[in-house]
Amino acid sequence: MNEMIDITIKDAEERMHKSISALKAEFVKIRTGRAHTSLLE
Repeated sequence: MNEMIDITIKDAEERMHKSISALKAEFVKIRTGRAHTSLLE
């Protein structure tokens, strides 16, 4: 029983780490800065 729980927890941790890595990769792509006036018109 405990082995099944450990496997499930390990799988969940791996998936969470992959999700965080993917999110960090997406955050790198976000451009922040001042908007140009032409964008606001």
